[in-house]
Amino acid sequence: MFGTSGPDGLAMDEAGRLYVAHASLGHVFVFAPDGECVARIKSCTGKTCTNLAFGGEDRRKLFITESETGSVLVADLEVAGIALPR
Repeated sequence: MFGTSGPDGLAMDEAGRLYVAHASLGHVFVFAPDGECVARIKSCTGKTCTNLAFGGEDRRKLFITESETGSVLVADLEVAGIALPR
């Protein structure tokens, strides 16, 4: 059984990839612009990844909230997240 929650938070990078936090599988799924799942980022703490945000000086850090343990995880990425309007 996979739990009762599904996809939750979303973010995009400058290459057009969509990052989707899954609230019961403990992963962030990365989808190419054509919809193909090209990567997964696995939580090292719990299985409730709920939200995402790119940050850091060059927007190459992906911050992931993991609500089961109350953690904020950080993944270093090669491609920057899209700049959001302020």
